Amino acid sequence: MHRLRGEIKNLNKLFKGAPADEREGIKDLTSQLQERLCRLRRAASALKKWRKRERKRSQFTKDPFLFTRTLLGEANSARLTSSREDVEAFLKETHNDTSRNQALDTNPSINSTKTREKELNISEPSWKEVQEVVKKAGT
Repeated sequence: MHRLRGEIKNLNKLFKGAPADEREGIKDLTSQLQERLCRLRRAASALKKWRKRERKRSQFTKDPFLFTRTLLGEANSARLTSSREDVEAFLKETHNDTSRNQALDTNPSINSTKTREKELNISEPSWKEVQEVVKKAGT
């Protein structure tokens, strides 16, 4: 891969100083080398992944309990350092709203006393409205 990267770099330098008729050939060579480099990188990545999985597989078959313990981490002692009262006080303070029973002030930008100028039509849609919707959906 190192050698291929060097060759691609040299071809790119040649491409910059080459006449127009030679540039097409250099471009083809560069693309071929880039494809080879891409395939090599993919193969190296697959090999690395395979080796890693093989290493983990062998660790698991050697000692499954140790493998699982390292995978999940150390077990906790299950002992709380805080008292139950402290935990309950913290939860009560965090999840309770002291002002929930207070009424909210009215918002001046919302005027609920104003009546609607036009009442909403809550009846079923007419045949004409259905046809209009179907026509719009078809276009």
